[in-house]
Amino acid sequence: RIERSWLGIYVRETSEPGAHIQRIIPGGPADRAGLKVDDVILKFDGQAIRDKNDLRIKSSLAGIGRQVPLLIQRGGQQLTLTMTMGRSPHE
Repeated sequence: RIERSWLGIYVRETSEPGAHIQRIIPGGPADRAGLKVDDVILKFDGQAIRDKNDLRIKSSLAGIGRQVPLLIQRGGQQLTLTMTMGRSPHE
């Protein structure tokens, strides 16, 4: 059985690199890490994010309980946050 790690967000396609956060699951890993709607995830664990599918793949394989740095863009500024990966509720 494969257990995938989970961010607890919904993202939408953008014309620019990165994953644009559309919705955050209350109490999920992203919520606890301080991510906000309209943040754009530019890097996940030091790796550039091309699009929402790239983020989905990298985050699901990161490892449950692992702390991962995220480079995000918020309001024209870049910030680094640390997220503890959760267990997908769909597993």
